[in-house]
Amino acid sequence: MKVFLSSDVQHAGLASDLALALAGLGIKTFSVRDLELGEGLRDTIEREAQSADAFVLLVDAFSRRDPQVRFEWRSALKSDWTGTKPIIPVWLDRSPLPGFLTNRKALDGSLPPEQIAQQVVRLLNKPTDSIIPPTSEQLAARETRLRDLEQIAAALRAESLTQREHQR
Repeated sequence: MKVFLSSDVQHAGLASDLALALAGLGIKTFSVRDLELGEGLRDTIEREAQSADAFVLLVDAFSRRDPQVRFEWRSALKSDWTGTKPIIPVWLDRSPLPGFLTNRKALDGSLPPEQIAQQVVRLLNKPTDSIIPPTSEQLAARETRLRDLEQIAAALRAESLTQREHQR
């Protein structure tokens, strides 16, 4: 099992400690912090994200604005288009989670790295536990949005047909 570990520079120490704790539990990790200067950073990130079995994202208000971290997150999402790789956020503060993580169980980043690593391994062994099922209100809101989108699509199709008829 190989985990892509994403963190900003402010939390490089925690990322390193977490990587060591995961290694002690038999989990290999990759982090941008492991790279030497001059390596093709973006290509390496995309390649490592593609080969990762799962992702652990250290998340706080600062990391959400960090362009490098955001690129790592995009690479993780792009490499997991089918949604089969676990994405496990470690919440370092109480700032809002990015939208793509709101249905994920966030681990408490204030815990010691060894405890976070144990929780990561538990979620890796049972990935369905990392996903928060939508509430009935969320499901109803999705249905409403889908109906709205269907109506918009129908209106756009009708408008397109009308424009083609006027062009003839």
